[in-house]
Amino acid sequence: MLDTNLIVLDWKAYENAYKCVISMIIVSVLIVRKVNTRVSEFVSLCGSTLMLRILIVDDELLARSGLKVFIDWNHYGYEIVAEAENGQQALEIALRIEPDIIISDIQMPIMNGIELVEKSQAAGLASKFVMLSAFDDFDLVKGALKAGADDYVLKLQMEAQDLLETLDSLKQQIQKEQDNQTSKAATLVVHEQDRDAIRQVLLRDLFNGKILDAKTISKKLQQYGLTLYSDAVVLLAFRLRDNYDAESTLEYTFSELIKRSLKQLEASQLVTCDNGYFIGVCSFDRFQSEQSIQYDLSKLCHAVSVASINTLNFEPRIGLSSTHNCFTHFRQLYLESMFAVSHCGANSNSQLMHFVDVQSSGTQARVEELEGFVSDVANALANKDWLMLADSLDGLVVSLQRSSNIPVELVLGNRYVLNYLVHDFFVSQQQEDDPLWAEIQESWINDGRINDLKQFISWIRLLRSLLARYFEQGGDSHSVIFRAKHYVNEHIDEPISLLQISQYLGLSSSYFSRLFSEVNEQCFVDYVRAQKMKHARDLIRGSNKKMYEIAQELGYENVHYFSRVFKKTVGVSAMEYRHGKHTELRKPI
Repeated sequence: MLDTNLIVLDWKAYENAYKCVISMIIVSVLIVRKVNTRVSEFVSLCGSTLMLRILIVDDELLARSGLKVFIDWNHYGYEIVAEAENGQQALEIALRIEPDIIISDIQMPIMNGIELVEKSQAAGLASKFVMLSAFDDFDLVKGALKAGADDYVLKLQMEAQDLLETLDSLKQQIQKEQDNQTSKAATLVVHEQDRDAIRQVLLRDLFNGKILDAKTISKKLQQYGLTLYSDAVVLLAFRLRDNYDAESTLEYTFSELIKRSLKQLEASQLVTCDNGYFIGVCSFDRFQSEQSIQYDLSKLCHAVSVASINTLNFEPRIGLSSTHNCFTHFRQLYLESMFAVSHCGANSNSQLMHFVDVQSSGTQARVEELEGFVSDVANALANKDWLMLADSLDGLVVSLQRSSNIPVELVLGNRYVLNYLVHDFFVSQQQEDDPLWAEIQESWINDGRINDLKQFISWIRLLRSLLARYFEQGGDSHSVIFRAKHYVNEHIDEPISLLQISQYLGLSSSYFSRLFSEVNEQCFVDYVRAQKMKHARDLIRGSNKKMYEIAQELGYENVHYFSRVFKKTVGVSAMEYRHGKHTELRKPI
């Protein structure tokens, strides 16, 4: 019998040479399959092996025919469900039948294999892609893998065993993904008590600043059946007594009293926190006025106080945050409510305190500035922008140094947010095993020492140095961009050309220019100009230097050219800017 495993198939280069051989293979395989049909049917009935559906794509009829008989597909758990002669036809078929695996040639008319991968993924198709390649189009293979293909096979070396091993590897991935989906679906089908426990975890994560993206927060709230409005959100911190006992029925009864009172509001949730604190999350839609919101909150606090006194013979302490209109401010609201409740009975006999009444002058503005720098850190990590990250961490340190009058509990909570942000960054880069991440985690584990501003600032500086090492040692395209931006920052007082930076990096000008634009969505020349103008604004506002001196300091030999560039970039002339016609986005406090 003819051993098909020993036949090497190259569908295009040697078409005329093996047309007869293909015909022989087809006949031989069909004869063998007649014998094995009953056995295959029995195996499929008795076993629960995952049968995967395959779409074959190639512009050569002979290639498609050869692939169909190259392997006894059903015997190994696969089924050829369709074939197509170009990428466009394949896309239409794939969107209709959603195959598990698509085996596709790369070079085809109308739509090639790379475009097929890109458009399939853009359309949300979950199919795995195996690309067929010749020796001379390996660059195209890399393009296909970059576009999202899962693997490739060389035509000239393709044997049945090689292709099966590739497909079996994808089968394992598909099986794992299906198992995960089944597990997730099962997790969501839980009793209401379990759902409430999940909600508690989610809201505590929001209080700790673990989730900062508004869309992600809204999606998770909806996923776990939490009805909250983002138009107006207020947090209330409740505390019954200082000597908290988690096993006491007193605390349990107190939480039930709060839950009963919260039912007065349409959208609310109670969260149990550490050390006897309970946080009531209250939200209101855009149709409710501020006066109406304050009335409902006062009514709620009064109901909790009266019920606690009558039932438990205790008057609870209650702290109210300010009102915010965004889910991303949960961390800030939590800190405000905890700060307010800590002042109950401190300077007066009142057991109900509003954050707006107890904050010191400038506290709100300073806290918002700190939150702004933390948000900048999040954006810098998302964009892998080391210079922005360094500036944001440095700015956070300066802001903390000026925050000695702010209650420490309003400041130190940001260490949780920073740790979560860095952790998510390393996970997204699949760098959890990086020794630098271990060092960062070790510094975090020892954060028992971080209980004042000085220790917090020291930890941020350590974090900055470790992140600097990570970006400096990176070998991907973002490391190249980091080195380029660092060079610009260090040579801002010199003329900087594309050729100059390319030679410094050891890259061709065209490659570096394209790489920089892809990563930054801004060409290198525009970036250099923007950085020079940023320094120019600082010098114009922060010094009495003449314009020609500033121009020379930034590498411009012609002051008139410098002035034209400044006006085109900033929107006003340098002299107008010096006299205050342009306002900064962030003013120092």
